[in-house]
Amino acid sequence: MKMGLLIFIYVACFILCGYAETEDIIGGDVVQPHSLPYVVYVKSQYKRCGGILLGSDYVLTAAHCREEGKMTVLLSAHNVMTRKYFTLEVEVCNKIPHPSYNDSDYNDIMLLKLKKTAVLNRYISPWPITQIKSSVIPGVVCTVAGWGAFQRYNDKPSLLLRKVDLKVVSTETCSKAYPKIDVNNFICAGEEKEDKRTGEGDSGGPLFCGAYLSGIVQGGRPNRKPPSLFTKVSTYGSWINHIMKNGKCKLYT
Repeated sequence: MKMGLLIFIYVACFILCGYAETEDIIGGDVVQPHSLPYVVYVKSQYKRCGGILLGSDYVLTAAHCREEGKMTVLLSAHNVMTRKYFTLEVEVCNKIPHPSYNDSDYNDIMLLKLKKTAVLNRYISPWPITQIKSSVIPGVVCTVAGWGAFQRYNDKPSLLLRKVDLKVVSTETCSKAYPKIDVNNFICAGEEKEDKRTGEGDSGGPLFCGAYLSGIVQGGRPNRKPPSLFTKVSTYGSWINHIMKNGKCKLYT
């Protein structure tokens, strides 16, 4: 009788508790609130993405996060449903995808011009444009952050900012995972045996390798297995600097 009750409790918890695993971002942890003051939540009517604040009025994200109509960003967000007094929501006044992006995997990078310049403080602080690394060697452990899916078997987004450490894999391993893509244009991170990766909704989120910004989340495999694919930010350094110096708001976006 007691054994039957124990089995019932175990099965109930398995179903109701979400399999009883820590499945953050996927396979990581919730970050200390506001410890990443440059990580940005990007939202529109149908999409949610991550991003990184560059300067006081630009956010870097993925081009496939672009949507017609209103887009906004949350600065200094942690729990996107219970915003603190220092969380700032700013409307995007210009969406600037890379000119060579055409809804493919390549050049999947975009700058968002903010309608209002952010007041910088301990909670809102841009990532230095000088701290972008040009190359990342296999074996290096990097960190990605975002509000994307945090459970392995569904796409339910996280309300809290999470992060996970991913090991950069070789070009050969990446090519096997993405045989139809020229992986030399990307960073591949995450080992299949560890089952840690980015999830649905993490697109555009930053990948940090040591003290440098190295990539932004481009996507993942259809089978939802590692490694994840990241656009190399350093490839677009000149374009980023040009837009940040010359970009302007548009009346209609």
